[in-house]
Amino acid sequence: MNAKKVGFWAVILIAIFFILDGDRWEFLPQPVRNASFETRTFLIGLWPDWLKPKDRNEDMEQEIERLQGQVLAPVPEPSCLPLSDSSRLT
Repeated sequence: MNAKKVGFWAVILIAIFFILDGDRWEFLPQPVRNASFETRTFLIGLWPDWLKPKDRNEDMEQEIERLQGQVLAPVPEPSCLPLSDSSRLT
């Protein structure tokens, strides 16, 4: 690798680290740290809604709450056939 390629990748890595963690670097002035945070939230906002993970537990909790609010009727016991009445089984 020549010096241009190394310099290019070094700048890219520094930019990535700045975007990911720059708001915690206390040696930077506050406006620069805010720029890191705002850049990160902007890039996350570009992510489409349909690719964001869905909270599957929320749907399950809502269903549980809905079912707990209902009054359930007791389940009737199945009628048992007498053992001698095998003609009704066919």
